[in-house]
Amino acid sequence: MKQLINNHVLIHRMDRLEQFNRIKARYREFERELLSQGKLPMRSTNTGFWGTADMEAVFHLFETLHLENDKGFLDLGSGDGRIVLVASLFTYAQGVESDPELVDQGEEIRQELGLKADFICADFLSLDLSKFDFFFINPDHRFEEAFEDKLLQEAKGKRLFVYNIVFAPEKLRKGKTYWHDQIPITEYVIEPKG
Repeated sequence: MKQLINNHVLIHRMDRLEQFNRIKARYREFERELLSQGKLPMRSTNTGFWGTADMEAVFHLFETLHLENDKGFLDLGSGDGRIVLVASLFTYAQGVESDPELVDQGEEIRQELGLKADFICADFLSLDLSKFDFFFINPDHRFEEAFEDKLLQEAKGKRLFVYNIVFAPEKLRKGKTYWHDQIPITEYVIEPKG
């Protein structure tokens, strides 16, 4: 019986890895399209700056943390949707992004690959955060007090993962930093620093 369960887990992981490789290939194609137009996969948006996160590092994090055990994933400032689509291989995933062009790009790739995820064009301060367990952000500026207060009100005890170490929350309790190929992703427990 144990061998049967192990085989099932291995088959499921192989399927997830195959889907992940499809996502990576499609975003490589998207980046080539941008480059052919003289653009980079980064730019200013109406509320900040869009830059991409490394999908390998994030996929590795999701495997390490068994994201499939979380009820809901939210990418705060989801950009072109790549991290949301990777998360959708593990659990219910949603992205919120204020730039309509980036939201459309994520939705287009989601439909093309036949994945289940949701994208919302909005400011994440307008969302109800209580229904999510796992939050991800690749911040482009220092954390605003209103944002940290909202997390503490609506998502207390849950986890926020901050990509890179350039900007960090000031009010939340810092946890472990996960490294993959020199890329840090730090866990913050959504509780006041004590």
